[in-house]
Amino acid sequence: LWICVACEMTLAVIFVRDDILTPLFLSMVIVASGTLQWWTELQAESMMESLQNMQRTELVCVYRNVNEGGKTIVQEKWIEPGDLVPGELLVLEAGDKIPADIRIVFCTEG
Repeated sequence: LWICVACEMTLAVIFVRDDILTPLFLSMVIVASGTLQWWTELQAESMMESLQNMQRTELVCVYRNVNEGGKTIVQEKWIEPGDLVPGELLVLEAGDKIPADIRIVFCTEG
């Protein structure tokens, strides 16, 4: 678009026309468009950051099978929600955020 403005200015100077308004108008439209695009990207980035902050959860208690000396032992571990793998057993309490799609295996109430 800036090439169009440059061509218009060149034509206005070469042919000594009084049509300087068109390149100025095109320049204003280009600057306004760029400013609007920058502002929109800034808003989108801000929204993405707030969504990621909402998604952060605390550590999750899981039961994992661990091999120690040829024996399989079930250990309780606290891990990041991003480290969950299918098939793990979670320990949830009232008010906990559920960090993934899970299937309830056992429930003490309700």
